[in-house]
Amino acid sequence: MSLASRTQSSSSIMEKAMNEDSVPQCLIEFEKYLDQLQMMKKKKSPREILANIRRNVIEKKEKAQKFLINKLEENLVEKIRMVAVNRKAAEEAGRLKMSFWREINKRGGTNVKLVMKKVITASDVNNKQERLLLPFGKLQIESRDFLRADEEKMLEEKGGSIKVMLIQPKFVEEIGHVVNDIDLRKWKGGYVLTTKQWNLVVERNEIKEHQVFHVWSFRVGEGQTKLGFALVRI
Repeated sequence: MSLASRTQSSSSIMEKAMNEDSVPQCLIEFEKYLDQLQMMKKKKSPREILANIRRNVIEKKEKAQKFLINKLEENLVEKIRMVAVNRKAAEEAGRLKMSFWREINKRGGTNVKLVMKKVITASDVNNKQERLLLPFGKLQIESRDFLRADEEKMLEEKGGSIKVMLIQPKFVEEIGHVVNDIDLRKWKGGYVLTTKQWNLVVERNEIKEHQVFHVWSFRVGEGQTKLGFALVRI
């Protein structure tokens, strides 16, 4: 309400007050007018409203900047972590013989991990055992997760096993380079690769007691669900 309109309103109210018949009504209107003035005092001017808007914008901008900075920091930390992981994978890949790397790649293999350094024992080449023991105590700490949670659960069950593939130490024409029919089981002392073809693998690859191998794991198949191993002589 402008100053002129306020003055006009107050004058009209005073004129009514001169008429005795309209005194009660005049008082009511005057009270309303005072209420209006009070309400107008509470209302903020355009400048005050604009200042509030600016303050809100600045506050929201600062919050958004803090949020973005936090996100950038999180992303940076994750990138640094992934660089370290990829560098570790690259180092391991560098230690894996190229022929095995190509064999894994040919099958679309990923998630290559060095599981352990395995020294062949007498029981590993015993033709009555037909298995290769991978002791828990020899597992690489960073590769203990080569099994998925559901696979670990399956192996925990009585008689539980999962089918895996094995890339042999060297190519043998009679049995091929890869053995698919291998069971991975879990014993008290470690994991076990067992197959009726194991004795043939030992014989054809000339695996002997005290020889040292790297055991690598990898994933193949749709969704990388199938687990594979590579036995590499070092």
